[in-house]
Amino acid sequence: MSQLFSDAFSRDYQLITADPKQDLYLASALLLRGDVDMADIRQNLARVQRGLRFVRWNPEGWKVGHCAVPPLNQPRSLLCIANNCCIADTFTELRARFMRLYKYQTSVVERGHAERR
Repeated sequence: MSQLFSDAFSRDYQLITADPKQDLYLASALLLRGDVDMADIRQNLARVQRGLRFVRWNPEGWKVGHCAVPPLNQPRSLLCIANNCCIADTFTELRARFMRLYKYQTSVVERGHAERR
């Protein structure tokens, strides 16, 4: 059970290349399915929360849902949906890559090596 909570907030299990533990969390929602005891949920939530930083106006920004029906072919599962500021680095990098490509396109068109369609 503790491995599920650790994995949910690990950089290896994110959909983007970002480290969520380095930035502030605005809110987080957890949905647990299967044979899970509420005492285990509280214990793991307290353990994970020590390593995370939340914004000052929402220090306990957690919502937890529990469904006793386990997922198919698994004893339990955890879904974490979190709003974190770590996406800013990803967008900054994406913008920088776009600007490099845009400047390249402009220089090619100005030199007359290619025509703009």
